[in-house]
Amino acid sequence: MASNASSHTTEGNTCPLCHQPNSQPFAQLPQGNYWLCKHCHYTYLAPQYWLTASEEAKHYQLHDNRIDDPHYLKFLSRLSEPLVKRLPANAKGIDIGCGPGPALAHSLTQQGFTCAYYDPLFFPNAILLNSQYDFVTATEVVEHLRDPATTWQQLRSLVKPGGLLAIMTSWRVAKADFPQWHYPRDPTHIGFYQPDTFKWLAEQWGWQISFPVNNVCIFEHPLL
Repeated sequence: MASNASSHTTEGNTCPLCHQPNSQPFAQLPQGNYWLCKHCHYTYLAPQYWLTASEEAKHYQLHDNRIDDPHYLKFLSRLSEPLVKRLPANAKGIDIGCGPGPALAHSLTQQGFTCAYYDPLFFPNAILLNSQYDFVTATEVVEHLRDPATTWQQLRSLVKPGGLLAIMTSWRVAKADFPQWHYPRDPTHIGFYQPDTFKWLAEQWGWQISFPVNNVCIFEHPLL
């Protein structure tokens, strides 16, 4: 990772999500400088402080998300429970960025749904990204995105009209609390969201959005 700069410059004033050049300095931490977009409310680490691709891959290898871990399944249930309540019988979906253990896909399959899974490092079956699904999930994924604008469009494209896109990520805390927040301490966490960020995305797409519990949002693709 690149060393920290002594002060903010224009290193990151163009938002990687909405591409507007009006971001403002937000925080300086030992791991780098963070910016806040005034247009879409996305907060992000300036790119020069990111891990290299190989360093990032090594970090992901440390994850231990087992499909039979009751604590991890309980964590995932914050998303799966409100999602399942809205799914029709026999709905087919895909979990994006599942990591080494596709626990959410396994849990949803056990509940009677068909759920594929994709991860660019652990399960890189890209042919799955050529289909559309009744539901798409991404838990603890969107905070890692190096090109959020492109990836959000990919996520959107996977959802059938009438389908759901369910996201789980920790809402960004207030500026005063950001230096003590645990989330940026993970060096692969480079982008942070607020409900207003998701509302902005939904407005751009013309989709509906809801927040069933803290740190979970569900987008609904309207029927054509």
